Amino acid sequence: MTNLAGDFRDALDRIPRVLLGKDDRRVLTDAMTSAEILENLDSAPRSVVVVGCTGVGKSALVNALVGVDVSEADVIRPTTTGIVMAGSSGPAPIEHATEYVLAPLAPEGIVFVDTPAWDHDPDAVRSALAVADLVVLVVSPARYGDASTRTLLDAVSHVPAMMVVLNRVATPTDERDVLVRLVQERLNVADLIVINEHGDMGGLLPATLAYLPSESPKTRKAAVVRAAASHAGNHLASVVTGTAREIGGVRDALEEIGIPGVADRGLTVLESWLATHQVLIEHVRCEIETFDRRVVVVADSAVVDRMNAELPEWDDRPLQCHLDDWFLSAADRFRGAARVRWRRSSSERLLGQVSWKVGVNPSVTISKRAARLMGANLDSAIGNVHDQLVTILDEELRLRRGAWRALVNVCGDFQPGELAAAADAIGSR
Repeated sequence: MTNLAGDFRDALDRIPRVLLGKDDRRVLTDAMTSAEILENLDSAPRSVVVVGCTGVGKSALVNALVGVDVSEADVIRPTTTGIVMAGSSGPAPIEHATEYVLAPLAPEGIVFVDTPAWDHDPDAVRSALAVADLVVLVVSPARYGDASTRTLLDAVSHVPAMMVVLNRVATPTDERDVLVRLVQERLNVADLIVINEHGDMGGLLPATLAYLPSESPKTRKAAVVRAAASHAGNHLASVVTGTAREIGGVRDALEEIGIPGVADRGLTVLESWLATHQVLIEHVRCEIETFDRRVVVVADSAVVDRMNAELPEWDDRPLQCHLDDWFLSAADRFRGAARVRWRRSSSERLLGQVSWKVGVNPSVTISKRAARLMGANLDSAIGNVHDQLVTILDEELRLRRGAWRALVNVCGDFQPGELAAAADAIGSR
């Protein structure tokens, strides 16, 4: 069977959150919650809960209902000390420690629940009653009128349907009608199922299924939740559809602004590499912030504001590593381009110092000695190192623009029609 609630949840999960304002995000949260509730309701079987006091024969009835011995039936009292579920469609969501036994012959979509004696563990019985679609109240000629049975009857009063089984009847036939009337009057019920002490239980399952309501509280709850979920899904699909023009405006703004870069900007050179390094980082940070502001101003919409807030804060750590690598390689490039191989350490230090300074800003004045060391290769060496630096800095700006475009593409690629179709499917079930 198609998991409509799961499909609806997946469609909701694919909505780019930046397309939704504060109020619509709350609608999305409610819709996701509705989808989860529906999945739980759809997967939960209908529950037939068998209850009674000690020694009335509940476990024997459950075994007969599911066609397999799932609970021990004996003269030792109480035999069942915990909740035991049996069926072919999985357990019910009972908030209590339970045991589940697979019963392949049990009717599909129904789980039968054997509970401890009411007078032994009432809390466990109440946890099972909370999910009951039908309660099978089992009484015996010896215990139908005692105080425990009366309190149990009060506990099951809220359950949608109840079936009463008068079990272990050993009364002669001519006296049975009198016993049945006494039980009916005492329990205030019109009908009950009578089972002899050694009687045949073959007709018990059909009788139980006849008492099971055609519409359970879970079914009614699911109908209400489906209607609310469908309405929320269609609302969100309409909201997202209305943002198409704003998404297009952000895409147009990115094209209009173009690719930012630092190639035509003068880069500051300070006395030390550490200080210059920090200035370069701040320069890129400033360029990115300026680019973000320009996109927001040009696009001028609520969606672009949310996109700007959604983008992560720029992380300068990768750029710092790239700049450190560039600094180490700059001197090697100059030495490789030098006219002669100089052995003096002073010449090596001079080449290293000149390399990063003119790499940052080619217009920096260098000494005649450094120029002589470089000879005819000076211009190309300066250009190579500077171009490498500009490429590193420009790449950070291209990555920021790429992050904007990726977010725009995610928003533009979302198909609200799929969400609307999922909402309609879940509402029409």
